[in-house]
Amino acid sequence: MAAGNVNLTNEAPPPPQRRNPRALSGWAVLLLVVSWGGCLFLQWMEMARGGAADAALRPAERNDLPSGKRLRSLSVGFHGLLADWYWIRTLHYVGLAWAKAETTLPPMPLLEPLLELTISLDPRRLSAYRVGVFLLGVTDQASAERMVRQGIEANPEAWPLYQDLAYLWWREGRYREAAEAYQRAARLPGAPAWLEPMAAAMLARGGEPDLARQLLERSCQTSRDRFVREACQYQLSLLHRADSAAPSSSKGARRGTD
Repeated sequence: MAAGNVNLTNEAPPPPQRRNPRALSGWAVLLLVVSWGGCLFLQWMEMARGGAADAALRPAERNDLPSGKRLRSLSVGFHGLLADWYWIRTLHYVGLAWAKAETTLPPMPLLEPLLELTISLDPRRLSAYRVGVFLLGVTDQASAERMVRQGIEANPEAWPLYQDLAYLWWREGRYREAAEAYQRAARLPGAPAWLEPMAAAMLARGGEPDLARQLLERSCQTSRDRFVREACQYQLSLLHRADSAAPSSSKGARRGTD
């Protein structure tokens, strides 16, 4: 061991040098100012181009929107504020396009990229995903399903997104998958009681009454919610009516042949 590294005296070692807290706070303030300036610069550039609200008449400007990755790198500490900005721009764009259109649902080529910008800055903004399901699902089922799956990946405990996924599958006639989505939604914290019998209703709609009956009977026995039990009993009565009507009609047909 080198002698120079050993303290042979009784003197205490000097305390470690501390950085000046004022210098550290100064760097932090500078970083915040630079990030805030970057956000303002991006907003100014968009408004100078006429903004996203007028882009319904200029669909070619879709490529002029910044990428979500670029926005996140420039908006250090201001993701939520910038997400609010693009969410307001999205709602403004939708409202203006609807006001100028002659049809019920006008074409909105910038809707999906604006929503993608919003959720890239704030992945927990459920309203952005749900607006995408409602508006994109009418004209572009694949984009709507991709967006709601993206929302579920970022918010696995959000039951409204599973409900929206079940809605999209119900529109496509994928009743078994819609029933599974309703079941998953019903198990999540804060889910309303009516989601549980909806899964059985989807199964019955898809031509699987026996499986629907099993699910309803189990819910009647295990659920502590009065509404769920009453709804399940009502659905069971409908299935019972359908079962009792089928043999009578077939019996009548059999008698006619005799």
